[in-house]
Amino acid sequence: MADTLEFNEIYQEVKGSMNDGRLRLSRQGVIFKNSKTGKVDNIQASELAEGIWRRVALGHGLKLLTKNGHVYKYDGFRESEFDKLSEFFKSHYRLELAEKDLCVKGWNWGTVKFGGDSGAMSSLLVKHGTHLLAAFAQNVLSKADVIQATGDAICIFRELQCLTPRGRYDIRIYPTFLHLHGKTFDYKIPYTTVLRLFLLPHKDQRQMFFVISLDPPIKQGQTRYHFLILLFSKDEDISLTLNMNEDEVEKRFEGRLTKNMSGSLYEMVSRVMKALVNRKITVPGNFQGHSGAQCITCSYKASSGLLYPLERGFIYVHKPPVHIRFDEISFVNFARGTTTTRSFDFEIETKQGTQYTFSSIEREEYGKLFDFVNAKKLNIKNRGHKESMPQTYDEYADSDEDQHDAYLERMKEEGKIREEHADDSSDESGEETDESFNPGEEDEDVAEEFDSEVSASSDGGSDGEEKRKPAKKAKIVKERKPRKKPSESKKGKDPNAPKRPMSAYMLWLNASREKIKSDHPGISITDLSKKAGELWKGMSKEKKEVALGWGRGMF
Repeated sequence: MADTLEFNEIYQEVKGSMNDGRLRLSRQGVIFKNSKTGKVDNIQASELAEGIWRRVALGHGLKLLTKNGHVYKYDGFRESEFDKLSEFFKSHYRLELAEKDLCVKGWNWGTVKFGGDSGAMSSLLVKHGTHLLAAFAQNVLSKADVIQATGDAICIFRELQCLTPRGRYDIRIYPTFLHLHGKTFDYKIPYTTVLRLFLLPHKDQRQMFFVISLDPPIKQGQTRYHFLILLFSKDEDISLTLNMNEDEVEKRFEGRLTKNMSGSLYEMVSRVMKALVNRKITVPGNFQGHSGAQCITCSYKASSGLLYPLERGFIYVHKPPVHIRFDEISFVNFARGTTTTRSFDFEIETKQGTQYTFSSIEREEYGKLFDFVNAKKLNIKNRGHKESMPQTYDEYADSDEDQHDAYLERMKEEGKIREEHADDSSDESGEETDESFNPGEEDEDVAEEFDSEVSASSDGGSDGEEKRKPAKKAKIVKERKPRKKPSESKKGKDPNAPKRPMSAYMLWLNASREKIKSDHPGISITDLSKKAGELWKGMSKEKKEVALGWGRGMF
């Protein structure tokens, strides 16, 4: 008999939500890892009290009950796996894996037995009365996960801006749960469902994101929210007084909080949440983008947002929020943008086959992001394939038009020559046309009222007839010389002709590029070119002659 059993594509049932993951059974106990959140549930073998095999919607399911009353449900097994699991339970846990058929007859009567965190109806109910209803309600409230706001809140934060779910909410902090009160919806979030906390600076350096990761998520209609995202302004301050005496504060929080506190609003909220949830707050690490910010502007699906490279993963805010851990990444890929070369796409594919594409990233961020991914030892899919995406900063930068291109300069010179020939021919034709245009020789056919030659009465009509207009000169139209085509005036380029040799400066720059980058880490391409020009200008004549001789010797 094997010491361990592993099952992929197993679903854990949590309050009606099916979370996929991997289940592992060993001598020490049962371990389930959520594929989406990375949360791990560990059940010790000594805590197991009962195992039940049953038929469910997703094939067959395994229901585990512990001695302290907790219930764990895992679905997605095949019928043929029952024998293997039953033998494993007998040999390692000394438990009988019992088969139990669920009642599907639709009966709505029976005797209710409460055990652990759930109740079950087993047989006919024979007694009735109001005291039974009260006892039943008390048992349900004691076993079910029902949150009741008893007593006063520890503190209240008014009108906080929430991006997900959208709106403004009053947040009431209670000892065991968080209460969000809005104009339309109310949410009560137990601290046990808080998975992670993030504090992320906005790119404008004036705002802060506070992200709360939840498992299981909160529901609004048919929408599930796995993240609660709050947005704060750095300039907003607050003075906070906890609704507890100083002794209680010291005893409960052990110096992490004081009765009276003041500071930035986002600092107060994050500090209180950290003390109550008892989880660390994740902040961006040492990554710094091209603009100096700790995030990268990009687009995911149809929305624009910010991608934060963290020490153990990536998080994208805010619509929709995405958190990807390094341990679930299969590989990453750098791809050119679909519409322009001034941006690129960053693709992440997980081990489960899910692909995330963050597009429209500025190309200046490529070097920083590539160095970060390389330092974290993530698999890069297109490493070494230049046709898809250069894999070093220099190769990517060479695609920039700011770099010197001898062929491009030669084509520009040829274009100037063609333009000069075209201008000369157009000037000659323009002079010929101007000679035949004499506006002074052409008079109006009808005299205007303000003309001095017009008579005051109709008697002057005979005089006007005697004065006839001079005949117009015939326009001489000269034949225009046909313009020669550029291809006739210039011979075609020989494709077999040797290329022009590179200059001594370019040979020296190619040999010294890596040294300049190592002396000035993080230097941009523009600054590198300026620095190289300064170094070349400051070189002595002898050194330049050596470089010139090297260039001539190479060709």
